[in-house]
Amino acid sequence: MLGYQSAGFLAYLGSDTEAGSLLAIPFDMVQYNAGNNYNPETGIFTVPISGSYLITARVYGSSYNAGHWIKIDKLRALLTANYDPDVKLASASTTIVLHLQKGQELSVDSTGSGSTLLAGWRGYEKSSFGANLLYPD
Repeated sequence: MLGYQSAGFLAYLGSDTEAGSLLAIPFDMVQYNAGNNYNPETGIFTVPISGSYLITARVYGSSYNAGHWIKIDKLRALLTANYDPDVKLASASTTIVLHLQKGQELSVDSTGSGSTLLAGWRGYEKSSFGANLLYPD
């Protein structure tokens, strides 16, 4: 019988954060971090066990010519986005299941020619990033 394997994390932005071009967003308020494979200083999760993962990301804030991406190693997948020009607020989110290999790195990146102020209001958990192992290989 195989033993139970746990890997995953969930983190939020603890305060409003200015996201520059091509930077991994450091979700610094860690709710849980099984195995300590998420680094809140860099915003990078290093996959500790090969298998199928549920990945979630949500960013909320002001956005001017900026995009938000889930980055897996060098590959990017665009988060679905919504922008309201009347209030100048944007949100993007995704929930996906992917097979990942041990050692791959995940992050949420902000890209574009403009600036983005991401909302990280304490108590509201507006912007978040997480991954959880569903089935190990």
